[in-house]
Amino acid sequence: MEDKRFDLTPRQILLHLLDIEKKAPRDEFRIFLPSAVVDCANPDLLLVEDARKMLEFVGLYGYDLDVVYAKTAEGTGGDCQNNGTERTVHIHVSDSFRSDRKASVAVLAHEICHKLLFVKGLYSPIDMMNEVYAELATIYFGFGELILEGYQAKDHCLGYLKPDTYKKINLLVCVVCGNIKSEILNLKDIDPLADEAIAVWEKEDDKRSLLIDCFKNVEKQIAEYYRNICLLKQIQEQLKEDLKSEFERLDKMYFTDVINSRHTRLETFLFIYDNFCARDFHNTRISQLNETVNDSVYALFSKYQEQGNLELKYDFTCPVCGTSRENKLNKKGISVQKCPNSKCGKYITFNTEDWNATIYQRKKAQKIDIIKRNEKQRCKEEILKKIPSYLRWLVAKYFN
Repeated sequence: MEDKRFDLTPRQILLHLLDIEKKAPRDEFRIFLPSAVVDCANPDLLLVEDARKMLEFVGLYGYDLDVVYAKTAEGTGGDCQNNGTERTVHIHVSDSFRSDRKASVAVLAHEICHKLLFVKGLYSPIDMMNEVYAELATIYFGFGELILEGYQAKDHCLGYLKPDTYKKINLLVCVVCGNIKSEILNLKDIDPLADEAIAVWEKEDDKRSLLIDCFKNVEKQIAEYYRNICLLKQIQEQLKEDLKSEFERLDKMYFTDVINSRHTRLETFLFIYDNFCARDFHNTRISQLNETVNDSVYALFSKYQEQGNLELKYDFTCPVCGTSRENKLNKKGISVQKCPNSKCGKYITFNTEDWNATIYQRKKAQKIDIIKRNEKQRCKEEILKKIPSYLRWLVAKYFN
């Protein structure tokens, strides 16, 4: 049967724990120790007593308890009903755990953390997210040992996370929040990156010094990042100046009567020669600059898209006067728009398809594929030229 339980990376675990800490901070980290069982003749009373101690342990005092063993949905260890500000804790623990105290207290810890997070305002409309947060909270609030023991029984499958994920959470919480040595926990080799971070954390007693070292390293990257931004701004200004001069030159010739003005005919022909006929139209200086800028822009865009926090949008801007207006065009292809500044009156020409990052990236990928195929064909032809003609048919089969 496929295990559909979730796995979380150390980074995901830490980010979710930070959410919990913001809503329900603790003064100190303590591990919950259940009372020793002397007589299990009445498991129902014992269940209520365990629930009361757990509630007080997490700081929920003065609540009435409605905690019982009951029949629950198949595959469900228990449930907790959260009804607004009601001062009663309603918890059902699966009747199948009546004789298994370890599983019972593990389910209790999970359901009580549901109530705690609800009271503290950490509640998601996504049910599965609430379950993940409750699992993390059990260990964050000191029920880690109960969870590790109660979820590991062979005759049932408890928990919404994979077993190794609980070990990762317990390792991170105990070492970072509880200052418990990782050797004592005997949970090494859970995750290579987590193990490395924990080794650094435990090696340096002065955590502020460790933080300063991290700050210096990050600050060095930020300084380089900022330097690159400054250089990009300088290049941007140069590109704008180049664009303006090219545009004015083109604009001047466009509104000149080429036929009747003999002194402009050579200049006009040279412009056409340079930009259209004698050379590849896509190999002009401006096209080469565009290619470089496009590669840089969309490489950065792809990085930000991985984080899902950037949408590329920009308005029409006149390269001569700098006047901008909002882009509301829906049609594709080349379009010409007049500068919105009536005093300028210049025309702006652009390709609307190039404004779509997805389309550009698809075109770029297709162009790369074509280049690779052409290069492969060229290499094939070069190799075949060096082979005697009577053997070429045989060797050529291995290129197809």
